[in-house]
Amino acid sequence: MRPLVCSLLFLALSLNLSHAKKYDLDSLKLVFRTQHDIPEKLKATFRICSYYNRAKTNNDDSLRIYANEGIRLSASVDSLGMQAYFTTYFGATYFYEDTSIYFSKMREAEDLNLRSRSKVRYLKAAMTTYNAAMQYNEYNQNELAIACSKRGISYIDQFNPKDNDLWINNRTRIKDRLYVELIEAYREMSEYEKSIKTLFEQEKFLRENDSYSGLLEVYLQYYDVYADIINQKKMLLSPEELRPYKDLLLENLQKASHLSDSLPSSFGRKGIPSLYFGYYYEEEKDLEMAKRCFEESIEITKVEKRHEIRLMGYLSLAGIYLEENQADVSFQYIQQADSIAQYVKSPVKNLQLYEAFAEYYLAKRQPKKALKYMDMGSEIMLENSSMEVKAEHFELKHKVALANNQPDKALQYYKKQIALKDSLAGQQLAETLEDLRGKYETSQKDVEIAKLNEEKVSQQLVFQRILGFAVLVIMIILFISVAIFQRNRNKILEAKQKSSELKHRLLRSQMNPHFTFNALGAIQNYLLVSDQPNKAAYFLAKFAKLMRQILDQSIAPLISVEEELDTLENYLTIQKLRYDSKFEFQIEVADEICKEKTKIPPVLIQPLLENSIEHGKIHRKDDGIVRVEMEEVEEGFINVKVLDNGIGLSKSKKSEIKREHHSVSTTIIEERINMLRAKYGGNIRYQARELAHGGTETLLVLPKIIQ
Repeated sequence: MRPLVCSLLFLALSLNLSHAKKYDLDSLKLVFRTQHDIPEKLKATFRICSYYNRAKTNNDDSLRIYANEGIRLSASVDSLGMQAYFTTYFGATYFYEDTSIYFSKMREAEDLNLRSRSKVRYLKAAMTTYNAAMQYNEYNQNELAIACSKRGISYIDQFNPKDNDLWINNRTRIKDRLYVELIEAYREMSEYEKSIKTLFEQEKFLRENDSYSGLLEVYLQYYDVYADIINQKKMLLSPEELRPYKDLLLENLQKASHLSDSLPSSFGRKGIPSLYFGYYYEEEKDLEMAKRCFEESIEITKVEKRHEIRLMGYLSLAGIYLEENQADVSFQYIQQADSIAQYVKSPVKNLQLYEAFAEYYLAKRQPKKALKYMDMGSEIMLENSSMEVKAEHFELKHKVALANNQPDKALQYYKKQIALKDSLAGQQLAETLEDLRGKYETSQKDVEIAKLNEEKVSQQLVFQRILGFAVLVIMIILFISVAIFQRNRNKILEAKQKSSELKHRLLRSQMNPHFTFNALGAIQNYLLVSDQPNKAAYFLAKFAKLMRQILDQSIAPLISVEEELDTLENYLTIQKLRYDSKFEFQIEVADEICKEKTKIPPVLIQPLLENSIEHGKIHRKDDGIVRVEMEEVEEGFINVKVLDNGIGLSKSKKSEIKREHHSVSTTIIEERINMLRAKYGGNIRYQARELAHGGTETLLVLPKIIQ
């Protein structure tokens, strides 16, 4: 079977397509020719392709024809997933003929899978990349293998197991295989650090998914990587310096052995750790221990019928006994290896078997038989075999040629052997030099880092001092800010408290008990004495409205001019009633002032009227008059004038001094003016002056606010 297409059968099982064994080829071809239902015809086509793909068939022309038909039928029903299957089959027919076509078709199948609507399209695409990566590694195109493997891993990570939980195990298996190919590519490129890092990721992934069989392989891959590192560094390092790598190698071998013992036989991995222990002890020249490990591996794998592992064990034992000059014992193991080689079908293992026969016959001084097996080995040695394998093969051919008196061929093989060994030594030397250069650069970096650390420590000390000073400054600023904030807060609270107290005082001054008592007395007089109930009811309504206005406006920050005028008119009407109409009043507002929209601070004008009536004594004159004028002299401000023809300021003050009385209203107005000036600007003011012909003029400048 081709190295690739076997994986397609695993994918086809999920679609119930791979049942070729149930049908003979002629029946399948009959269905293909006579069936008109395209899905059924597609199934028959797939089974025919599977039939031709079998190892014993290898009919590339027929497989190519039916794969091409499958591509056409799939395209007719817009089935991208099926197109991908048949494209892979079609590409596989070029595997030995034209690898460029083969890899091109693999990439085409990958793209078709990604564009399909299948919920498992990412897994199918990942499987295709795994197949391509595996073959790139076979052809030593390791960088392309790395790109394919990484792409496949990214596809796996995009697959959501919730979409199809039946594929969860397949997801784990495919990602595990992609990791294996990625690590193999890194190993071939001597990128051992990347190999170990990828192994760590693979181990973590397999643990999370409880894939213990995969974990066993990871531990054995650790062994291979550390063995490669030891082989590379043994020219450079002493045995003591190599010991840490050998300890890591042994540690992973022991993990593999413990895990293998705990796994059931169905996992098919038992006996492999023993084989690897044999390799380790053979490398350490402990041949007795190595033989015991190989024999243990053979006994375990006999039960499981793991022919490849047994073959490797037999060949390893044959080599040890040949080295110990026990050729007859060695030959027994070679024969046992030969008896199971037909089940392995591995060119590499068959090459090792033929070389083992050749070495045995050389030891038994039968050079012609040795030459026969070397020629058989040369026929199956792959072009992409490693330099080490080729060098060992030509070295053995050189010995066989000498034994057969073929000096020209012996010289030819010797030159090839030396050239390969020189290339291999050069490669190892280059890797060693690269390692040394890396160490030198690392040491230089360490020196630079040490210098930078010293500078960093010095800078940190300076920084700490600066930081300490900055923290101190910040604390001082913070303390000052808190103090200023607290002071401002206290000022605001004091201002609010003062404003509240001022409002209460102003309210008390407006609701003067004398004024209230006298007003109610005057209303009572209309009701009881003058027998004028209608007039009493009118004034009582005015009084009630005035009280409500005073209460409402005392808590409002602004009121309209219209509301203020209404309040003043009510107040003056009640005062006129109180003093038996001894004075008249007038209120005039300039036309440029919109009474409804213009706002002013409340309860400032009424106290001025109270001063005119109470302190100006206009209620004692028969022709008393008080007038209120409002006009906008300066933009943004309203001038309010209160004029009366009372006794004037000087006589009023003398009278108050004599009675030891001071106008509370005047004091409250002055305090409110100061507060308004702080808020609206210095133009707000209050002043009173005595008129030349008698009486007083009071000017109040208020802010004009339009809302």
